[in-house]
Amino acid sequence: MHPFVKLGTFTDLAELASELKRRMADRGLSSTRSFPSFADQILTDHPDHRALVLPAGTVIEGDVRLDFEGLDEHRVTTVAVLGDLEVRGRLINADGDGGPFFFVDGDLRAAEIEKGGASFIVLGSVVCDGLVFCDRDNGVFLVGGDLAARAIISCDQDIIVSGATRGTVVSTELGNMRDVLVPEVFTDPGDPHDEFADGGLIRQRIAAGQRVLKAG
Repeated sequence: MHPFVKLGTFTDLAELASELKRRMADRGLSSTRSFPSFADQILTDHPDHRALVLPAGTVIEGDVRLDFEGLDEHRVTTVAVLGDLEVRGRLINADGDGGPFFFVDGDLRAAEIEKGGASFIVLGSVVCDGLVFCDRDNGVFLVGGDLAARAIISCDQDIIVSGATRGTVVSTELGNMRDVLVPEVFTDPGDPHDEFADGGLIRQRIAAGQRVLKAG
């Protein structure tokens, strides 16, 4: 059984969307349309499904995967934590094409975040001991507070942070991938003109416990 299912309760999507928009308003995020629009989007994308709601202060030991596997059998398309969440391993969304909507009304702390095509919306701050890695252009990562990690790596994905960003930012837009990342994450490691890291190779190295950053 998925660890979230063990800890959460099933909720109607319309009821959750209304609650999330209220919580966004309480945090002063309603004027930033990116936040409430995602609360509406869950109803548009999956009107006949439901949400899994976890209580504030939820702690997950070890790694946790946030994909439809283990959740779709319960008709769950949205996971919401109504307060702080701590994942003492890696939080992994392995599906590059999508995954459940993921909301945290509070702070999110994880050893590492490896995100594919799902949309993550955190109303508080995000703190990672290691990397925040976002791959593919299907999802978005919205943070209402600060984002702090050893490094934040974006392969064609929007990471929108309302507060401060602390850590080395590596992205296709900045053009600094060759400067910061090891050659092994490029399709042609020896070609300096190959400036865009391969997300699949980054995932493989993270899974194997190998370095992604040149330094450290």
